[in-house]
Amino acid sequence: YWYRLVARPHGQTEVLSEPVPVEAGAASPFRLERVAPNPAAGPLSIHFSLAHRAAVAIDVFDVQGRSVASVARGVFPAGRHGVIWSGATARGPAPSGIYLVRYRFPGGDASARVVLSR
Repeated sequence: YWYRLVARPHGQTEVLSEPVPVEAGAASPFRLERVAPNPAAGPLSIHFSLAHRAAVAIDVFDVQGRSVASVARGVFPAGRHGVIWSGATARGPAPSGIYLVRYRFPGGDASARVVLSR
């Protein structure tokens, strides 16, 4: 793309600068970018990106496949985002163990293993 600064005093167009080239940035892909710290003794930061505005879900499961927590659900705008899992479940703090963070987006999903040590 090329842009230039112009003014329109009294209906007349005046060019104020030379054309400036600007490259279009590539859209962020749908990706689970980072889950940290790992291993964790407290809250986890979960970072993900979206190629465009979309409905996503981020859930945590134990090693037996049982749902432990729903961290995020909803429609997010394109770009990078971060959410926090406090390490809590509906019954209180999650016990030490291995957990799976699952990020679901339109057309796919991604996951990361996390070790929680209390």
